[in-house]
Amino acid sequence: AYTIAHIKLRQILNQMGADIGKETRLPVYLASSLDDSIVAQQDLPVVKSLIEEKNEAARIVGRTNILVVVGNPPYSGHSA
Repeated sequence: AYTIAHIKLRQILNQMGADIGKETRLPVYLASSLDDSIVAQQDLPVVKSLIEEKNEAARIVGRTNILVVVGNPPYSGHSA
C-alpha cells in the first residue's frame, strides 16, 4: 500500500501538471500505529532504507496531525 500510494500520487500530480521533482519527498510514510520507537541503524542497504523510513515516520507522528491512515487488512478472514 505504501509503495503504490507513492506511485499513484506521483502519477496523479504529474497528470494535473504539478511540477514535483524526482527528489521531492511526498508526505506518505511507512509506519506502524503500534510502534513509534526510533530504531538503531543497520549495515544492510535494504534494512537501512526501511529503518530510515520508520524513524522519519516516528518523528512525523510525534509532531504532525495525521489526516489519512491506510491499512492493509488481513486476507485470511480469521479477523472477522
